[in-house]
Amino acid sequence: MRLYACESCGYTVCAKIVPMKCPNCRARLFERGTCPEGLEAIQCPECEESFSYDPAKGKPFKCAFCDHTFADVDYF
Repeated sequence: MRLYACESCGYTVCAKIVPMKCPNCRARLFERGTCPEGLEAIQCPECEESFSYDPAKGKPFKCAFCDHTFADVDYF
């Protein structure tokens, strides 16, 4: 898995394939190296892709691969 960071908000995710958009703000993600430890995995119920995120930065609002919104996350 590779680490990807958002160019806008700095949110980071780890994924096996290149994510399409930041799951926090929907901006572009850029590869930043290897994944740190202590991440939580999440799987999208819509596209079934999975990625990991830093729980200290909060659960992702959207899927990094499709436009699915995780219902149990408050964006505002």
